[in-house]
Amino acid sequence: MEINNITLDHEYYRESYLDLRKFSDSDLEQHFKNYGIDEGRVSSFYSLRENLISSILSKGYKSLEIGPFFAPALKGENIYYFDALTTSELISRAKKLNIQDANTDINVNNIPEINYSDPEGNLNVINDSFEIVLSSHCIEHQPNLIKHLNDVFKLLKDGGRYFVIIPDKRYCFDHYLPTSNIAEIIQADYDKSTLHSLRNVIEHRSLLTHNDSIEHWKGNHGHISDENIVERLNSAINEYEAANSQYIDVHAWQFTPESISTILTQLKIAKKINYGSKKVFSTPWGRNEFVVILEK
Repeated sequence: MEINNITLDHEYYRESYLDLRKFSDSDLEQHFKNYGIDEGRVSSFYSLRENLISSILSKGYKSLEIGPFFAPALKGENIYYFDALTTSELISRAKKLNIQDANTDINVNNIPEINYSDPEGNLNVINDSFEIVLSSHCIEHQPNLIKHLNDVFKLLKDGGRYFVIIPDKRYCFDHYLPTSNIAEIIQADYDKSTLHSLRNVIEHRSLLTHNDSIEHWKGNHGHISDENIVERLNSAINEYEAANSQYIDVHAWQFTPESISTILTQLKIAKKINYGSKKVFSTPWGRNEFVVILEK
């Protein structure tokens, strides 16, 4: 059942909250629509990343994780990894980040052996198929979201699923950035974008707020400071120009569960993607991420 384009599992929702135990299905739907979504109530088993991951691992699916860096979500047998960087390059990057930022503590021992790599993030280098593909905080970095979704589709076996964990822009540093829309996403595909725009770099370097998800849930969103704004803007422009058409790792897209559910529906209607079904789950209270499941 979808409420406001969000998946609701009646039984799970009812049994998760004492105050809802005696609600009928229709009462649950009304409650979820009027209160549950905004309160961050968990609407399904798959709303929580730990449940999603444990489900994949418990069933031994042949799985591919995209972009694990130093914190792979999936570990164990039958798990494969894809990244823009090779294992040695990831280790070098992690060590560099540790040196550059005294507050960073990346354990290089957690970096997995990368099975497939491409500097441009091209999934077409993979000549294999999987029951599960998973990415965590990855699709918002894709310059061409439509191409990414279609490339993952090609990697899935029939009935396979793409599990996507996505930051909710309302509860992370993207809070004040505008929610992405279908026109921007189709434009990026039309332009065959492989790099982020100057706008993306300026937003990511100059227009972000804090990343404390609990404070965001409490309504404390911080503000975008005008202090040194000229320097921050010029620094972003200089970084973009100095990159000389090389990839800069920033967010291209900002989503909420409702917005991406609408976008995915529109893309399917427009025949831009071919997934058979989708499930989009609400963001749990105190967290800054939500789950989408796309099935081939």
